[in-house]
Amino acid sequence: AVETRGLMTLPPPSDATGASRRWFARLRSVRDVAESLALALEMDGYSVRTALEGVGALAVIEEHRPHCVLLDINMPGIDGVELSRLLRERYGDDMVLIAVTGCGHEDDRVSAAFARIDHYLRKPIDPDKLSKLLPPLNR
Repeated sequence: AVETRGLMTLPPPSDATGASRRWFARLRSVRDVAESLALALEMDGYSVRTALEGVGALAVIEEHRPHCVLLDINMPGIDGVELSRLLRERYGDDMVLIAVTGCGHEDDRVSAAFARIDHYLRKPIDPDKLSKLLPPLNR
């Protein structure tokens, strides 16, 4: 698999019908898995944007102000722990932060992120669990 570190969806403009849609931000480490999840989220009505690593993810988040960010703890550059800290400093609790990792709770980096993360999912992501955590769509 090709490494990408980041997939995200963000706060959108209104669609062609004038209805507002919710945007979602997702950061992930494996391109094909990330693209599959992004496609599934888009099919559910979310708008999706991607970033390849932490610095790029931060730029996309700053530009689009997502309702939700799904981030990988082990992203290169600015990792998910640091990104969650920066997002909470800049935006407070305005965004739902969901950490995704293959690491266990005993990992110090995962423990450090828990203070700032709203939800935590282990890889591989269970789509049913994820759907229960996402902000509702405005339809």
